[in-house]
Amino acid sequence: MLTLSINTVFFVSIQVTISHEKILAQEENPEMQKLLDEADSLVNQTKYQEAITYYDNALSIDPKNVVALQGKALALQWLGNNEDAINYFDKALEIDQKNIFLLYSKGFALEGLGRYEEAISYYDKALEIDPNFVDALYSKGFALNSLSSALHDPERGEEAISSFDKALGIDPANVNALYGKGLALHNYGNYEEAINYFDKALEIFPDDGNVLNSKGWALNDANRYEEAITYFDKVLALYPDDINALSGKAVTLHDIGRIQDAITYYDKVLKIDPNDVDALNNKIAALGKLTPDFTPTSFSGNAYDHLQYIYISSSLNETSAIIINSDAATCENIKKLVDTALNLKPDDVKILTNGGLNLAQKCGKYEESITYYDRALAVNASYVPALYNKGVSLDKIGNHEEEAQGLFEKAKDLDPNYKTDFIVGAPRLAEPLPSPI
Repeated sequence: MLTLSINTVFFVSIQVTISHEKILAQEENPEMQKLLDEADSLVNQTKYQEAITYYDNALSIDPKNVVALQGKALALQWLGNNEDAINYFDKALEIDQKNIFLLYSKGFALEGLGRYEEAISYYDKALEIDPNFVDALYSKGFALNSLSSALHDPERGEEAISSFDKALGIDPANVNALYGKGLALHNYGNYEEAINYFDKALEIFPDDGNVLNSKGWALNDANRYEEAITYFDKVLALYPDDINALSGKAVTLHDIGRIQDAITYYDKVLKIDPNDVDALNNKIAALGKLTPDFTPTSFSGNAYDHLQYIYISSSLNETSAIIINSDAATCENIKKLVDTALNLKPDDVKILTNGGLNLAQKCGKYEESITYYDRALAVNASYVPALYNKGVSLDKIGNHEEEAQGLFEKAKDLDPNYKTDFIVGAPRLAEPLPSPI
């Protein structure tokens, strides 16, 4: 089984249900009201750019109209322009500093930019005014969960679960909080409990693609592979080009050894997004497994004994001579995929190591593979897969027994349970962070 990494940031897909109430402290103005009503109508039709024109017309009459400032900020946010949205939220907050919807919305825009600490501070400001503001509670949970994943910080994960629990204490059927708690539990490795929360969310919104995808990933990590594929297929029946479902199905097929089928789905991802680095990296790994043209040779005495003593790995327990039957086209394909991926992320240790691993195992290019491992180790000198596989390649080319043995020993000290198979786990979601309404 391949180990999946669950360090990916997930964002809730279900539309936030906040209703931004109009602030009518300003003197009534019929012309202003007509402009704002027309802007609201366009927003309801998702014609955000057109709505901005009306908000601008309203602001030309009154540059400090909070409704128009907030409306323009939200429209910009829905268009994915969080930076400009924050500028208009700030202008509105200069006038109405205690408006919880403005505070919350600015936090949401900051979260959309990955500025999680700042986002949390604005959710907290809203919660100081109303501790039972459910939207701020679960949004704070998502920001904390994202920090937990990015920083590998379990304390942040605990805070995230606490925030989701507070939201659920107020609204037990809140889909965002149910979904968010499922994601936080998944990050903790509590897959079965995470699945339970995804199921609760799906009872309310059965066709939500992101919740279905997340349940698929949790099922995969719980080794319930066939069920995982079922859930990815449910998403694809609704949304055939959903990258997350295509990636999830690809990785699950990869996990159960259906390598050619996995490549088919990686290719579907890459047809939609040729720059999807995870799919490129995973396809490199899959191509290297299709038909192993190079099986490991007998290792030089002590190094091989040492290797067997340290690790149990089916791919390295073979001791037969090299079978030279290289598929030149596949080797060239692997090299092109590695170069494409590295053009996008030159210092990605997984791509560098996976590229070296597959060029070595599939193509017998051991010396070339070492250059990739060295690049990975220049980024992270303690990266176990690069240490271990550099040792394998050094032993393959001969006369490097002492150096290879030193690398095996260092890898053993860092991670005694390391296995050579690794691919990228749950991918990022394609959709941007949704904006509040």
